[in-house]
Amino acid sequence: GEVVKRFAPYPVRRVISVATADKLTDILVGVVDDGTGKKARLQEYRIAGKTGTAQVAGVGGYLRGKFVASFVGYLPADNPRIAILVAVDEPQGNYYGGTVAAPVFRRVAEQVMTYLKMKGADLGYELKGI
Repeated sequence: GEVVKRFAPYPVRRVISVATADKLTDILVGVVDDGTGKKARLQEYRIAGKTGTAQVAGVGGYLRGKFVASFVGYLPADNPRIAILVAVDEPQGNYYGGTVAAPVFRRVAEQVMTYLKMKGADLGYELKGI
């Protein structure tokens, strides 16, 4: 419960332009608002994210009926404070990232954002925008 050391981010170099980053964010918000990531949506925040459904490789090819379902996202989309990756190895039954991993992302994001609102001053975050 005690902060031992704080690390501040520092920019090394810009890897994509602001315009490209903004466009990519809009595309990823579309995944959550209108696409396969709808189950990750939160009413209070604009979320950018991507679903994933991958077959598991084995000797000689893909393993029958073995998948990894995933969802990765960040929020708030326009001023990110957190990034979350959910990966479910070999889910039973439904195996799509949008139906298996996205709801887990939503539950984790709700709890993290609630925590950040409660502890904002202690953590050094500016929470007016979130």
